[in-house]
Amino acid sequence: MNYLSKRALKQPSEVMALLKDYKAWQAQERLKSGDMWKDVIGFKILSGSGYSIKEAVNDRIFTTSDGNLICPDTINFWLERFLEKKNLPIVTPHSLRHTNITLQIAAGVSLRTISARAGHSLTSTTRLVENVYCGKCGETTIVEYTINDDKFGIILNGKCKQCGESVVRLIED
Repeated sequence: MNYLSKRALKQPSEVMALLKDYKAWQAQERLKSGDMWKDVIGFKILSGSGYSIKEAVNDRIFTTSDGNLICPDTINFWLERFLEKKNLPIVTPHSLRHTNITLQIAAGVSLRTISARAGHSLTSTTRLVENVYCGKCGETTIVEYTINDDKFGIILNGKCKQCGESVVRLIED
């Protein structure tokens, strides 16, 4: 994630209440850290002339104890540890992202809205992944669809990972 990928997403009031409590706790931790807290963080930006550093106010929700950015793998580790404690199947934040996109498609949310929420500048970037039974090879396999918004609805084009058979679905508007 970088400073360009920020976007607003509507959240249930319960989630907002939890985040408000967390931010209050984080503010207390920030005071305890004193001068050690990083109020400004830098981002590497790639441009035509190479890399440059852009600084931004540190408004991150998840940080280290001194306000630095956490390693992205930390979220994966926290989630895996939580799921193991609760004896739940292991999933990753990225798989939850795919699930969210799939549920939005199933609920009939427009492809443009889904792409915007996912941070995709093009609707063709949005993809749906699901397990399907392939009639040609008789295997259950994962198919990753390319999604095309069409006048008839949403057309999902994919291929069986086992045998390469084309799989097409139409979700009517």
